[in-house]
Amino acid sequence: MKFGIFYEHQLPRPWEQDSEYQLLQDALEQCELADKLGIDYVWEVEHHFLEEYSHSSAPEVFLAAVSQRTKRIKLGHGIAQTPPPFNHPARIAERIDAIGAAIQDSYFPRVPVA
Repeated sequence: MKFGIFYEHQLPRPWEQDSEYQLLQDALEQCELADKLGIDYVWEVEHHFLEEYSHSSAPEVFLAAVSQRTKRIKLGHGIAQTPPPFNHPARIAERIDAIGAAIQDSYFPRVPVA
């Protein structure tokens, strides 16, 4: 059996000036601890405009930061918003390919982008 963690970065009100910063710092520390404890994976999803539910508009940036703080935990990108007003599908493929190329042993597939 494998165990993992999943992030959407909920941030209920009331907010302070550094609330979002602290939320992300706490999540990065949790990922470091999970890696040290032998947790198998961490997944992050993309959400936009959900004020208290999810502060997760750039999951690949968060996962890139996680990759620099961990040694063995696998990384996964959950939901990506694909409607062109949010993200063109080709841009999603480029971002996933870039992070997959930079991080060994992740759940990111190598996507040929021409």
